[in-house]
Amino acid sequence: MAISNVTAIRISGRRLRRAARGYFPFALLLLAGITALIGGYWAGRGGRKNARGDRLEVTVVNVQEGESSFIKTPDGKFIVIGAGPPGQGVHVAAEMLAAGATKIDLLCLPYPYAEAIGGVPELMDALPVSQVIEPGGPVLNRWDGAVRAAFATRKIPVHDVVAGSQFNFGGVLLTVIAPGSSRVIVAPAAANNSLVLRLRWRDVAFLWAGGIDRAGEAAMLGRTPSIASNWLRVARFGTAGATSAEFLRVVSPDTAVISVGPNQSGCPDPGTLARLAASGAVLFRTDEAGASLRFSTDGAHLVNPPIN
Repeated sequence: MAISNVTAIRISGRRLRRAARGYFPFALLLLAGITALIGGYWAGRGGRKNARGDRLEVTVVNVQEGESSFIKTPDGKFIVIGAGPPGQGVHVAAEMLAAGATKIDLLCLPYPYAEAIGGVPELMDALPVSQVIEPGGPVLNRWDGAVRAAFATRKIPVHDVVAGSQFNFGGVLLTVIAPGSSRVIVAPAAANNSLVLRLRWRDVAFLWAGGIDRAGEAAMLGRTPSIASNWLRVARFGTAGATSAEFLRVVSPDTAVISVGPNQSGCPDPGTLARLAASGAVLFRTDEAGASLRFSTDGAHLVNPPIN
């Protein structure tokens, strides 16, 4: 017996409803899975960004009368500029370990005086070093000889660099500004041919003036006049022979830092302090802080430590 059109429609409707009820849980599961995948993707992106912090940190270590800073890049690389005087390398290593360092990705030795390289052996005992840059030249003193011998024993690559050399750490660009290929012969030659380093991340730049005095400044400015930076590590404890008004005009820093401790040389020099004050830069000193100084940036704004 034939089924009427109405009966056929009713039966088809019941079948469709049963089919829909059967597929509905599967559709819900599929939708939930897609949502979870999309959420996980964006959470993963955000999680990686948050875990990294997306900030660059610069610490000027309080090594008394000496030179030592370290940079922690947004992706966790560590760059060290100077290891401080003998006995201070342990202190530098302790601060780096507290900041999460497991190795030194680049060790920069600005000039071959004990105040900048004396702490290298202690620092290397605490953290492995991937590579080293220095200005080169003949062995100047026993500290210089001991450090070079230690690098050779440990088979650490050492590069003599000149102006224009660059190192890129995930978008953080470290550029060697000095020395030039033609060396300054004005005494103190080793100081005047020290490494001057400029680090840039996004819109914020940092400059380490090493140990240069005015002869080194003049040679550098004649070759590389565009070194404007937000932040300046003042040359060699604020010595009288450096940080000229012309140098400060070109660099135009918002923040300046002097690494200094008790000394017999009268540093920082009153004339240097006066020129820094006239430049308008906010000045920080490790001796006045009594501790290391920590700065950070998101690539757009520089954050200074609190002023006591």
